[in-house]
Amino acid sequence: MRTLETGDGLRVRSKGAVNDDRTDRPGTTAAADRLGIVPFDAGGGPVVGIGECDRRLEESIQNGPTSILWDLFGSCNLRCPACASGAMPAVNAKGLIVDEQFHRILNKLHGESSCRQLHFYNWSEPLLHPRIVQYCRVASDLGFHVHLSSNLNRLRDAEGLLDAGVKTLRVSLSGFTQEVYEKGHRGGDVELVKANMHRLRDARRRTGSNTRLQVYYLKYRHNLHEVSLMRQFAENLGFTFASDWAFYTPLERMFEYVEGGLSAADRRFADEAIVPAMSSAVALMQGRRHRSCEAVNQLVLDWQGNVMLCCALYSRAMAGLGRHQQLNWRRIQEMRYGHEICSKCMHYGVHVLYMHYHVPELRAAMEDLAEASLTQEQQEGGDERTPTVGLGVRGGYSPKEATP
Repeated sequence: MRTLETGDGLRVRSKGAVNDDRTDRPGTTAAADRLGIVPFDAGGGPVVGIGECDRRLEESIQNGPTSILWDLFGSCNLRCPACASGAMPAVNAKGLIVDEQFHRILNKLHGESSCRQLHFYNWSEPLLHPRIVQYCRVASDLGFHVHLSSNLNRLRDAEGLLDAGVKTLRVSLSGFTQEVYEKGHRGGDVELVKANMHRLRDARRRTGSNTRLQVYYLKYRHNLHEVSLMRQFAENLGFTFASDWAFYTPLERMFEYVEGGLSAADRRFADEAIVPAMSSAVALMQGRRHRSCEAVNQLVLDWQGNVMLCCALYSRAMAGLGRHQQLNWRRIQEMRYGHEICSKCMHYGVHVLYMHYHVPELRAAMEDLAEASLTQEQQEGGDERTPTVGLGVRGGYSPKEATP
């Protein structure tokens, strides 16, 4: 088994790292130049100092994972344009975890780490799994703090779910009316979501559950005028409310964006629907790319029990590190810190863009950039429905935030 040698830093490609040749496409240099970014060179050395890389690696190994993201289901029932599940539905195998495999992985997680923040989601819809209530109850009984994030277009057993010890159930949405909601949550029905929110409110009253119910509003340029409507609706039902600017996922498509490989339609969506425009956001994060990546401290699993390089990557062929049963945390971290994809991501500053909501200073910078962009558009005759400073647009939390 290969381990990182002192001084390897982010330059090393560990055994099993995927060779991503997309930087060799014609037009890559021109695309990067347009964004003011130096094209990625796999042999060009680390973004941060070698000693700093080594320090971060050892610190991460000693501390263990801070959170566990685990998809129990292999697909989603919606086709959201900014999400990998909507844009790349045929990339990964579809299916669902079965009892034997679930218990085997859960017991290994419980035995080898003190981390108890367990999120049964990353790219998939957890409530599609027919045994989600039983799995939440088993994990909670073992002492895990179970968190769910759902589009809430499917809700089989509201009372059972809230009685299973779930700490947080977050409802992800992007509008109050169907006309607006369906642009960001393609294939969904916001009136069904609202009805299911009522069901959750009633179930929490009947069960006496302490589950934290939250609405997480993804902000796009086209839906800002409905933020306050959804906030009022959610809070009247006893849900907390948070919001963040939507961003383009997964990492594979962000690489294509930076390197000029996206289709014209996808690039238009990234620059016109998303605030701030991806070109502006990437340019902002370039100056902060030396920052460490928060995602490297997460353990990410798919429904087949594969360890993924990080939560931002979707393709198992590109990001799979191996079976969880065959890997320990040290080996996982050694593979991550020696992976070419991590080097490329840090080179472009994309890791800062994806993780900015963890850091108050970075969140504030993104908010300022978004508000400046919207203000300029209004001054130039943009959509008068779009609120900016002082109209309740700011505010949110990390999509992977752990509730103690």
